[in-house]
Amino acid sequence: MRFAHIADTHLGFRQYGLLERENDFYSVFDQAVEKIIEEKPDFVVHSGDLFDKSQPPTKALLVVQNALMRLKEHGIVVYAVPGNHDTVMKRNVLPPHVLYSRLGLRVIGRKKPWYDHEGVFIGGIPYHSKFYHNRLKEQLGALSEAAAGYSKRVLVLHQALETYLPFGYELQVSDLPESFDYYALGHIHKRIIDDFGRGRLAYAGSTEIWSADEVAGYLKKGKGFYMVDLDSDLPEVTPIDLELPREIIRATITEEEVPAATGTLLERITALAEKPVLDLHITDVGSSAASLHDLLQQTFGEDVLALRPRYSMKDEDVGDRITRGGSFDPRDLLSEFCGNDPDLAQLASGLYDALIRNDMERARECASDAYGRQP
Repeated sequence: MRFAHIADTHLGFRQYGLLERENDFYSVFDQAVEKIIEEKPDFVVHSGDLFDKSQPPTKALLVVQNALMRLKEHGIVVYAVPGNHDTVMKRNVLPPHVLYSRLGLRVIGRKKPWYDHEGVFIGGIPYHSKFYHNRLKEQLGALSEAAAGYSKRVLVLHQALETYLPFGYELQVSDLPESFDYYALGHIHKRIIDDFGRGRLAYAGSTEIWSADEVAGYLKKGKGFYMVDLDSDLPEVTPIDLELPREIIRATITEEEVPAATGTLLERITALAEKPVLDLHITDVGSSAASLHDLLQQTFGEDVLALRPRYSMKDEDVGDRITRGGSFDPRDLLSEFCGNDPDLAQLASGLYDALIRNDMERARECASDAYGRQP
């Protein structure tokens, strides 16, 4: 029995407000569907954040519809859990996934927490914030009991584990039951494969670069999905790489290095087939950041899709910066202020996650979902 494990496709995400970047996410998703069909899996597991928001744009809905129609033509069923981005925070409101029940998308959720696929147990839980930790552990225990009679068991979650994301996690590895053969995880955007319990634990990672912070991980391990073979005692996990439509170039240079570095970067950029996104961190800035920005814009403006510069001044006092040390998580402080109201705590967590990424649209959506208003 073989299946494809994919996650964090974030369809509808218009990175930097650019239509081109939104289309890049669609292009990579379509490429993933093509490769999945080529691999001929028995089924597909999607571990959350199929969409970038709970009310995705029409084009995102159509892209998924077309993909599911193609997969259905080849007899491939998709099992999916909603992630934090495509979950509606209001109670008793359905995720956009339910639109596709007749196209072979089977939602793993509260009403249907597990499925039997030709003798393979596929169970999971939609995204829960850290404030619902106890409820999440109870549901994990119930799934472990439900899977007891199966020889092959797959657990699907969209949660960050402390081992792999010490800041901003929802679960510890010790919270997971050790009775599953494959732990199909989403939420962390880098690729991870590890041994756990009787099987393998894996984050498929995002299919596109959702944040410039992911560039280093992409250069090391690529982006894509996994093919998982359950026929062995220990599942065999094979990465399937996707070709990204454009580069996101990230570099850190001092102001003194700018003249030499810009020439090298410009030579690299003009050789590319598609205009890249250029993410530059200029350190030790002693002159006017505004004049330096004008110089960068004049140098790269016509040759890049987007220029994303950041500046650190020479006299910036590192000792005055706020650092996150140990296991401190600001969500713990939010939880304390919210008292015993988990819904308010979840709203606070959603707003915090959105605002630290400067994602005002996501912040408005969180507030709208919580209070029943349109953005």
